[in-house]
Amino acid sequence: MVADDVQCRTSNDNTVADMPGTALTFTREGTDTASVIVSFVGNWPNPSGGTANGAFIFLEIDGQRRDLTSTNGGVLVSEGQSTSVGRGTHGFNFVTDPIPPGGHTATMRWSDNVLNGEGTICVAERSLVVFHD
Repeated sequence: MVADDVQCRTSNDNTVADMPGTALTFTREGTDTASVIVSFVGNWPNPSGGTANGAFIFLEIDGQRRDLTSTNGGVLVSEGQSTSVGRGTHGFNFVTDPIPPGGHTATMRWSDNVLNGEGTICVAERSLVVFHD
């Protein structure tokens, strides 16, 4: 899955929502449960203005957090002022708990602006790849 449009969130209630353009359906073959590896890469452009902002991102498989990183609070991206070196492209690999064979959907989710409730957080180019047996 690859998306190249810019998606932004501005809010102050720290809600979590699906990140547009990141749902990927896959089918695990076989008869045993097994972990999958999900690779996510996103470009976090500088927003206009100098307000600090950030987002926690989470992986969900079939609507549930199924990896240690996501269940422990996710990964913080794009933090600090608009001139911060924390901007740019960031990639993460998520290793899930064992999941059963069959059809599944991997989706990246993101919280809104987590630092001060007044900034805007944006993601531009992004990709999601699921490695499974």
